[in-house]
Amino acid sequence: MPEGRFDFYKNQPSAKRQKASLMTRKRFVKTVVGGLVGSAIAEKVGAMDNVQDFFHKLHLAPAQSIEPSRENQNLPETQPLSVKDILSSPLFVNGVRNPERIQMEQELTDNVKSIDEVDEALAGITDYDYRDTLLEKRAKFAKEEKRVFLTDDEKGWLEEFNASELEKGGEQQIAQDTLLLCKEAEPIARELIGKMLSFLRADLPLDSDPALVMPNIGGMAALLTRETDGLRNIGTRQALSQINPEEFPNDRQALKALCKIYAEEFGYKYVPENIPGSEWVDPENTLSGGAIGPQFMPSRALEIYELMSAYGYKPNIFKPVDALVATWVFLARDELQYPRYGYQRGHPNRTYDAWQKWNSLESEIQYCTRASESFYTKVLSKEQIAQD
Repeated sequence: MPEGRFDFYKNQPSAKRQKASLMTRKRFVKTVVGGLVGSAIAEKVGAMDNVQDFFHKLHLAPAQSIEPSRENQNLPETQPLSVKDILSSPLFVNGVRNPERIQMEQELTDNVKSIDEVDEALAGITDYDYRDTLLEKRAKFAKEEKRVFLTDDEKGWLEEFNASELEKGGEQQIAQDTLLLCKEAEPIARELIGKMLSFLRADLPLDSDPALVMPNIGGMAALLTRETDGLRNIGTRQALSQINPEEFPNDRQALKALCKIYAEEFGYKYVPENIPGSEWVDPENTLSGGAIGPQFMPSRALEIYELMSAYGYKPNIFKPVDALVATWVFLARDELQYPRYGYQRGHPNRTYDAWQKWNSLESEIQYCTRASESFYTKVLSKEQIAQD
């Protein structure tokens, strides 16, 4: 994460850590088993057509009169929920995940039927297992909707890279849905960075290819995997409680400001106290916890939002494509006041600096570098030869 470290495995409780490790090792043979069937809400509401319909029927609309059958004439009327109930429902009760929230997250996860509905759900769902299900559903829908797909070379690279990392003793594996998500977001990020290039990189000619300052999708998938297990784990603690106020004195206020903006711009009633973030696991050796979404510190997330908005793109970093586009913008940018330098293909020092400004952990820098370089060799160089 920028300005701090976030180790996925350290950030998990023991049982969860073991489960996550097993999931990554068996990613390609894993059969997804749905959550518990038939929650109280599902029994009363039934299957929803889509997420918006779910929100409408359960959260926004007043209870509507439905002609009762003889069997249910005497049943009490179900009290409708508000869309605020999911986002305002506390994450934890006495240190344990709130069962009411888990039930609502399960219901929402069970009823998504498109990529847009998945992204809508991911904007509010925090549970690792439900996010895992949603991301795998997203990949399935992407194939069905023919929105994006992986080539044989990309699939071959992924299998080979994961196998190579396992031989090195690495436990995390890049999921196919993670690489697919990066491939979907990359052209969107490239178009935006092209518009922003004069601001992001004053050292480059204005007509430079924006891809020059962007890690390829292999490197980005590696970063996303190391930081959040492919957006499955966006934090296990209350973000506000994990922020170090000495190092980041403005970040608690920044998180509150960001929640207010998201409410005004997107209609999401985020409650700052319910935003999950990374745990501050090692105060002696790390600056802070409290990183959110793809693992931005809140002040950085607010800064990136304001910067991208000036160029016509208003990101919600809790949505997957927006999270990736914001990450690419951050990595591309020169920040000469520190100084910290942005990514540049073909310049090893600059690529190292860019990975380092995200996370100074050497093992993560090398992991992302290996992924990026091998993806270029196995995939992009072949595409270049084919085009020539």
